[in-house]
Amino acid sequence: MFPLPVADSTGVRYRSIPWVTVGLILINVAIWFHTEIQLFFDTAPFYTDFGPIYGEEIVHFVYGTVPQAVRNQQGLGALSAITSTFLHAPGWLFCLPFSWHLLGNMIFLWAFGRRIEDACGSWRFLLFYLLAGMIASMASVLMRMGSVYDRLIPGIGASGAIAGVMGAFLILFPGTRITTIPLIGIIPIPIRFKIPALIYLLWWLAQQVLPIIQQTQTEEYYTTDFVAHLAGFFAGMLIFLFVRKDLLYRYVTGARL
Repeated sequence: MFPLPVADSTGVRYRSIPWVTVGLILINVAIWFHTEIQLFFDTAPFYTDFGPIYGEEIVHFVYGTVPQAVRNQQGLGALSAITSTFLHAPGWLFCLPFSWHLLGNMIFLWAFGRRIEDACGSWRFLLFYLLAGMIASMASVLMRMGSVYDRLIPGIGASGAIAGVMGAFLILFPGTRITTIPLIGIIPIPIRFKIPALIYLLWWLAQQVLPIIQQTQTEEYYTTDFVAHLAGFFAGMLIFLFVRKDLLYRYVTGARL
């Protein structure tokens, strides 16, 4: 059973509509649908140095983070550390285009992003989000560089940037509670229960450590990018460079946020 976060339950109203959080969700969804629909009808191959690739793989190799391409400044190079955060894995559900990867990331962004956007202001939150995503992507590139997957597996997904948001949430609001719903497999159970943010986020962080050790030993970097999760989470410490001055003052003085 996995407790899926859906909201924070602090009782403090948001200062404004979380335009950037909503916008990021809409942009990620729009890019995924555009990519899937367009490439579903485009069967022309794209030739790489290890053979032809097709469909959404083309977009992933061009805009995702491929260590060899970043190192050799091919394609988008280091800029792919940003573009990769807006790409998600493909999938189908009941003969319709669908992505659990996208859905899961956007739920986490909705659950934690609104409070951090409120703490930063919209534009500073966007800069923080992109910076956390870049740090996560580059950490993943460094980990995979020189492995057998150096040029075979592009890194994609917003989870590194979202992990940064979660790390920031742990720092700023450890005493709040996270409203969650339990998942059994992929089936949600229609009940809600609240978990202290400190416990939930430290538990989530602990879930990233063992897989990283296993991936380091086996160099099997073709699954979930746990290194990006961990690096993004610790990038959350940079939140103090982006948080509102009044909230920073209250944080330093120990006042309730």
